[in-house]
Amino acid sequence: SALGFDRLGRPAIDWVISDPERPARLLTFPRPVGLRSGQPWEIESGLSGGPRLILHGRIAVADRSERLASGGLLPRTFVGYATQAGVPRYLVLGVATAMTFPDAAAFLDGYFRRFHGRPCAEAMGLDGGPSSQLTYRAGGALHEAQASDVTVPTSLLVFAAHTPA
Repeated sequence: SALGFDRLGRPAIDWVISDPERPARLLTFPRPVGLRSGQPWEIESGLSGGPRLILHGRIAVADRSERLASGGLLPRTFVGYATQAGVPRYLVLGVATAMTFPDAAAFLDGYFRRFHGRPCAEAMGLDGGPSSQLTYRAGGALHEAQASDVTVPTSLLVFAAHTPA
């Protein structure tokens, strides 16, 4: 699974690999297995992770097909978005101290239905275990959602676009 953002800042969650014939180009696929006949993935920046939690508005945890199965309650970092008029509109990044992949999928689906009146369109896990981290800015300071002694060398920075109402 991969989370990417296009030039307009719109998110996309897909199963993605580098094109074997042109490694600088990325290809997206409808399933995480049988990777044949991929389509170009037109994304400006992105980050891989997994597993896929929600696919086309339906809970569809792909931990086994992505070979990322890890049972039990573990820290989880996850991302999901809902659409409005077919365009990504609402994005949520979350972290939980003890959750399963199906729990994360159910949480995101319930959150979007309750607070935005629509299902979560796409979602995926970003990391789990001690490297599951989320830092955010509030009141001019950085805050960790949960402390960890693990250093994670990869990050995703998300900036809110301020548009007139």
